[in-house]
Amino acid sequence: EPIPQSWDKYITGHLNPNVDPAQEFTGIDMRDPNGITPIQAFFANLPGYENISVKYVVIRNALVPPNAAQQYSMKLVYSDNFYKIYQLPNPKSYFQVADDSCTVISSTRYSASTNCSKPSELIRRELYTSGWTAYINGKAVPVVSTSGGLFQQVSVPKGRSSVKFNYTPPHITLTYVAFGLGVVLIIYSVSRKQTNKTSR
Repeated sequence: EPIPQSWDKYITGHLNPNVDPAQEFTGIDMRDPNGITPIQAFFANLPGYENISVKYVVIRNALVPPNAAQQYSMKLVYSDNFYKIYQLPNPKSYFQVADDSCTVISSTRYSASTNCSKPSELIRRELYTSGWTAYINGKAVPVVSTSGGLFQQVSVPKGRSSVKFNYTPPHITLTYVAFGLGVVLIIYSVSRKQTNKTSR
């Protein structure tokens, strides 16, 4: 499935302008060798990484600017002769409600429990693409995109709710039909060959 345009725009607008968004974003590639470096882009756009729930970053020792951890309030959680791993200070939660009217508990990327004092919106920081469905207390509800078009969002009611997400590739029914027809054609071809051999 093609990469959503919303993700392309987010990469160049909030993570690193010196990459080709059509390629897989790795955080280390450069479109222009004379442009901003990946490490410069990271520190310039650190909130953009936190907004997509990035909690840890791996940086080569030689690329870590002096006093970077203190300046950006990053916590060093691992270090060896080659790399350092930092914990970012304010990564957004994978599941988040739009206001303070709800509490959210989640144990997986595919389910969450909410307790709301009034109806609200539950944001799931997963790329919005076709094929996702959601179920609240067993009832199917539409999954829409957030205002920026980047993430998924569902409306949750007042009270306690169990929210589950499921992904089915678009046009999967046509795929199954095509597969079934292919099997039928193969069986027909084999049986016809066997019939021709028997009649000779």
